[in-house]
Amino acid sequence: MGQVKAPDVPRPKRGLTDFERKIADILFAETSTNELPVERVLDIAIVISNSLQAESVREEAILRRAIEVYGCHAQINMALEEMGELIVALQHWLRGRVSYVEVCEEVADVQIMMKQLAMIFDKDIVRKYYESKIKRLEQRLNKED
Repeated sequence: MGQVKAPDVPRPKRGLTDFERKIADILFAETSTNELPVERVLDIAIVISNSLQAESVREEAILRRAIEVYGCHAQINMALEEMGELIVALQHWLRGRVSYVEVCEEVADVQIMMKQLAMIFDKDIVRKYYESKIKRLEQRLNKED
């Protein structure tokens, strides 16, 4: 098997961030050493990380603009509406009345609104509770093992 041609990117004069390291670990797990030199895997990890971070910044700007344009109350009402639509879609899916794709669309709508709600109410506090609830879930799952 030949080597995969990686994009030419300048090598940073710093170590990898945790996020870049995670991406590199995934790439290493998915490729054999015959396919891609280590340096190229690290370069690709940095490019992917930068791209994802740029997309995240762009996404946050769009969501923040929606809050500014429509207002907090309107976005809270929209979140309630989208959650209601997801509930209905899930009920219909369980009865075989809507497709999997239709449910996925409603999930995406709710995710967009949840991100806006986190911005409205304080995403740092939301993140803190999110992390503690994930930790609690992990502990419960470990008890079941």
